[in-house]
Amino acid sequence: MGKKILLIIYMVFFASSIAAAQEIKSPSQIITFNMTYDGYPPFMICNKEEKTSCGIMYEVFTKIMGKLGYLVRTIHVPKKREIEFFISGKLDAHAMAKEWVENPEDYVFSAPILKARNLIFSNVNNPVKYRSIKDLLGKRAITNLGFVYPPLTKYFEEGAIKRFDAIGEKAMMRMVLYGRGDFAIVNEHVGRWLIKNNSWHNKFVISERDITNYDYRIMFTKKLEKVVTKFNQHLEIMKENGEIDEIISRYIN
Repeated sequence: MGKKILLIIYMVFFASSIAAAQEIKSPSQIITFNMTYDGYPPFMICNKEEKTSCGIMYEVFTKIMGKLGYLVRTIHVPKKREIEFFISGKLDAHAMAKEWVENPEDYVFSAPILKARNLIFSNVNNPVKYRSIKDLLGKRAITNLGFVYPPLTKYFEEGAIKRFDAIGEKAMMRMVLYGRGDFAIVNEHVGRWLIKNNSWHNKFVISERDITNYDYRIMFTKKLEKVVTKFNQHLEIMKENGEIDEIISRYIN
């Protein structure tokens, strides 16, 4: 009788140990994703105090990587050190467009998750009808400090369009509301997220035409090339079943 009890206890302990071991991800099953230093709402949103993360790109990434058996670990890397972290092996994945990185051939990119479109946001009381660049001549553009807008570079340099920099999209859109600029060049999703979260409904006119348009993807380290193939397969399913659109809508509508 005593031996049977000991055997049962041993079996329970052994089964529990196996279950616990299965829940622990091995180092090869942990993937490090950059939330950027302060986040980039609505794509990457982080609460450093509560240690929580969300956002469109983060949510898509974690859902797919979870299906592939990976545990996502987030870090907050300043923009100037992102490539350094990739090279040193401290970073595995980051939301990026191919056009925004030097030597994109050094990395593996996922299929596009969404379009990163920079649109014209103008004050509803002083709307800018943007059909061509000619409509912007002589106006004051509020731009993001350090950002480049290739179609407008020539006009900024010539002074045909006055450029005024601000730090961050929220400050840019506020300047338009206060009449300190005629329009702001803001990412479509970022602008709509700010409108939703600052009660700015019916205060802006948003252009249909874009200034720039890039495919927003996940940039992976080269060693994960085979993983990216599987990632893209799941991404295509999420696009077809409407899950990507549902995630985006939840953040900006």
